[in-house]
Amino acid sequence: MPQRSFDLTSYSLGGLRTFAQGYGAGATFAVAQRAPTAEELYSSGPHESTATFDIGDPMLARGLPATSN
Repeated sequence: MPQRSFDLTSYSLGGLRTFAQGYGAGATFAVAQRAPTAEELYSSGPHESTATFDIGDPMLARGLPATSN
């Protein structure tokens, strides 16, 4: 199994401005990434609980989770 390392950083920024008693406006910004799981990298075989056949990709890079359509 090749050595893999992921340098992942999560950012978050938020603010709130109160313009009258009981009223305010806020804004937030966030960025998040995750490393691929071992299953996403190296699986190759049946997945009994979902009745699927999983094929991993050891060349996956960091990023956002994939979604299926």
